[in-house]
Amino acid sequence: INYWVHCGILTPAESTAPAAAAAPAPAPAAPQPAAQTAAAVESHTQPVTGQRISNVRSRTRLTPGDINKMAQNDPNIAPLLQETQLLLGKELTPAETDTLLYLYSYFNLSPQYLFTLISHCVSKGKNNMRYIERTAAGWVDQGIDTPERAEKHIEKLNRRSTHQVLVQSAFGLRDRELTTKEKEYVNQWFDSYNMSIEMIKLAYERTVDNTGKVAFPYIDKILREWSSKKIATPEQARQEMGSKKEVRQGAPSYDMDKINWMMKYGKVDQ
Repeated sequence: INYWVHCGILTPAESTAPAAAAAPAPAPAAPQPAAQTAAAVESHTQPVTGQRISNVRSRTRLTPGDINKMAQNDPNIAPLLQETQLLLGKELTPAETDTLLYLYSYFNLSPQYLFTLISHCVSKGKNNMRYIERTAAGWVDQGIDTPERAEKHIEKLNRRSTHQVLVQSAFGLRDRELTTKEKEYVNQWFDSYNMSIEMIKLAYERTVDNTGKVAFPYIDKILREWSSKKIATPEQARQEMGSKKEVRQGAPSYDMDKINWMMKYGKVDQ
């Protein structure tokens, strides 16, 4: 409230009343950016890109007067500031207020979109506007620029996070996080190969039997082969694995899986 009084959004006489008591002027048809230098303002019709969002820090900063004008012309400003502070669990600094309002007014990211984005970031333990700004840049670059698309993207991220936890548990990797490359493999197993955790665990067991270690590239090789052969159930996978053993009966005692592994990735015990 003190900060809003400083910006001129509230007068000292109103500072003890709820923010909703302020009587804003009628809003225009669409949010307008605050007064800025000509070099900092571009057409609202230009595509919003992550590069433009990442350049926010090089623009002309909003002054308290600019913020006051925005609040007078747009009734969404005060609720946007208030709800964001509640979501973040802290009072916004002038710099954070500046970034939030710039994302809202200049890049036309709706309050609902921003609340969805901020809630997601807070759920990951990230409650600072710098992280929120970078996340917004990445999402907009991917075409995630509406509340509906943001919600679907968050659902996908949550689903992938669940898959990664399942794989860590199945592989016994409880003492460390998966690497970026390992996460890419996990996403591929579920999203591209459409494998269940049971199938992934079978491939893991076969990999450990043949190599003596958890090797994501080797597991991926097995799952990719099963996917290409339309093997989608543990029963089908076991039949396929059994048929390979029968073919190898009477063959030399060496293990072709291990030999292929050594040729492609180096020594098995590495």
